[in-house]
Amino acid sequence: MVMGAVLPGGPLTIFPVAGAFLLLGADVGTAVAFITAWNLLGYNRALIWELPFFGPEFVGWRILIAVPLPIIAGLSARIVARAVASRWGGDQWT
Repeated sequence: MVMGAVLPGGPLTIFPVAGAFLLLGADVGTAVAFITAWNLLGYNRALIWELPFFGPEFVGWRILIAVPLPIIAGLSARIVARAVASRWGGDQWT
């Protein structure tokens, strides 16, 4: 989650990194938390776009509210991946 929040770049950078996490043995929950944190908590977007237009109070509240969401998304993806693997017999994503 922390890597997703601090890694700059666009989708052409982030999705291959998430795929590399999966190839290196990370589970689906890790990749989903990484991508979700990049979308919701990216400091790059907050500093360049949100802070000048909306101000520090809005950005602070948005980040504070969004912090638990990548964790929830990662845990949910892990549960769904395990359920799918147990149902259809694949274990490559658990």
